[in-house]
Amino acid sequence: MLRPTIRNASELGKIGRYGV
Repeated sequence: MLRPTIRNASELGKIGRYGV
């Protein structure tokens, strides 16, 4: 979770957790 992969970044990106 600290370093989400591109797959997680896609889902986390929606929430803005990845910072995208």
